[in-house]
Amino acid sequence: MVSRLKNIFNQFQICYTITGSWRQSLRFILTGNGTGTFAIRFKNKKIYLRKKTTDKEVFFDTFYHGYHRSTVDIGASPVIIDMGSNIGLTIIDFAIQYPGATIIGVEADFDNYSICKNNISDLPNCTITHA
Repeated sequence: MVSRLKNIFNQFQICYTITGSWRQSLRFILTGNGTGTFAIRFKNKKIYLRKKTTDKEVFFDTFYHGYHRSTVDIGASPVIIDMGSNIGLTIIDFAIQYPGATIIGVEADFDNYSICKNNISDLPNCTITHA
């Protein structure tokens, strides 16, 4: 029980660090059960995540750990190709980091592609292809 509470508190802290909102962090923690999707706001952007999937972990990996971020300067207007775009979180993060970039995503799984398409629909210069 104590371990579970520590895990919940840790997820809340990380989500708060990412979003800056206790409401979004609480929604993130409380809506993980059941099936379907839920939305969380991040930097004035609505992001859809699926319940009972690895989407929460990918959210943390993308926006907190930044595993995909370049360690070298890629300029202000790069062309970025995201192979295996999953639900589009890395595309969103790249669009935030490089507003002048052209970002092309490719996703093989149709469910991931569908969520990704929704998640990036309002981002200029970002496209996703199901392939």
